Amino acid sequence: MRIMFPSIAVCLTCKNASTTLKYTLQSIASLNYPRERLIVIVVDGGSIDGTADVARKVLSLLNLKHEVIVKPSNIPEGRNICIRRALEIGAEYIFFLDSDVIVVDRDILVELIRIDKEYGPCVVHASTEHKVFSNLKELQSFCNRVAKLSGSSTILSARAVPWCSMGLTLIPKCIVEQVKFDEDMTFAEDRYYGYLVRKSGYKVYSVNADKPLAYDVNLPKRSDIYVNMSIRDYLRGLYKKAFTMAYMYYDGNVLKTMAKLLKDVAGKRILFHSLTMLILIAGLVMFFATPLQLWGLALITLYIAIDLTYLVRLWKVKCRNILQALANLFKFRIYGFYVGILLPIITLKHKKQLKLHSRAGEYRKLIVEIARKS
Repeated sequence: MRIMFPSIAVCLTCKNASTTLKYTLQSIASLNYPRERLIVIVVDGGSIDGTADVARKVLSLLNLKHEVIVKPSNIPEGRNICIRRALEIGAEYIFFLDSDVIVVDRDILVELIRIDKEYGPCVVHASTEHKVFSNLKELQSFCNRVAKLSGSSTILSARAVPWCSMGLTLIPKCIVEQVKFDEDMTFAEDRYYGYLVRKSGYKVYSVNADKPLAYDVNLPKRSDIYVNMSIRDYLRGLYKKAFTMAYMYYDGNVLKTMAKLLKDVAGKRILFHSLTMLILIAGLVMFFATPLQLWGLALITLYIAIDLTYLVRLWKVKCRNILQALANLFKFRIYGFYVGILLPIITLKHKKQLKLHSRAGEYRKLIVEIARKS
């Protein structure tokens, strides 16, 4: 199918991304797509490392049309800022790209548009290969080497899925006009967006190839967005986040869904926090029941030992200080316990919705299409 090069807003939401942003922007400039049909929109959510300045400098040097918007925001808020601006300037597609993703398939935009035209309107996500480097020099060396080797894949396979990440994703105008990101979803916003897209009657496709389409490059970090997020933001939209968890792991009924969840790291974390809270609750109940005080004291002691061990691990591995570790212990525990208790209830309450829009039912057998490069 012939592509007529529709106008595209390449949108990046970022915060403290100066290390990798340069390479991401360079990979955009290397795409086999007319530059006059592209505009790059960068939303800086409040960086302290000069990310916005890096974006302006690099985009000017690359001679790409661009806008850099600096506004304190979380990820879904930043994505909605991108959407509003893209619609204002009349973009026909939005191409979401993470600020640490290096595109290596130079024809990827053309191919994603072709898939949308053939099977859509739909959200089309291209897979990325994750790379973690021990230091900045290794990362820079890899990015420079990849830039010279960029080319095109020979075969793309597109499969229908219930949701996708937004690291390398194309969305047509007709969908973003109807479906926005829920700003309560301070994480897992892409999963919930997939649900909203499917609920609105559109499809979501994930694209893979015979060789990497893009690389997600990272350095080891002492902390991450979950650790740095405030308690208030982390616990925003708790019911929606629990619903999203049920949507991601739904497998036909409560038992199968819980079993599937517990096979994953996320499920094991939820189980850990739920059991720990149940130990504390049981210990307190027993402690105030005279015949069982010793048992209650034993359970409370066990709870304290578990918490201290976990607290020290958080402090050493992820957090800057003990106060941040305590804040994260609190928010992770509340989230894990809440989701663990609520998830079976949500699975029963919303069974019809989950079955219709998740992998269960018609999407247990994924629709697979093969798209060959012309």
